[in-house]
Amino acid sequence: MIVKRPLGEGAKPKLTPEEFINGAPDAGAGEPTAEKPKAKHVKKGNKIQITHTIQLELLERVDAAFPKMGMSSRASYINMAITQMLGRGVSFDGEKDE
Repeated sequence: MIVKRPLGEGAKPKLTPEEFINGAPDAGAGEPTAEKPKAKHVKKGNKIQITHTIQLELLERVDAAFPKMGMSSRASYINMAITQMLGRGVSFDGEKDE
């Protein structure tokens, strides 16, 4: 024979599984929870990490050039090139895009 102990003062009554789940802090007060959107970037210190695809020949040129400029990485070289292009603007078919 199973004897259930009576609830003492301050004890919480037994909840149904649905009540337990809906009472969770992240349950949204019983509303269906929406899936969080996946982050589109990864933060690394004060910078954002991205993925970039590049032609092998161009990458080889970058790898040969950055040490000649006294730079320690291809990323620093690419960042410098982007900064310079944005500062000067980019020319496509004779029209400057700023």
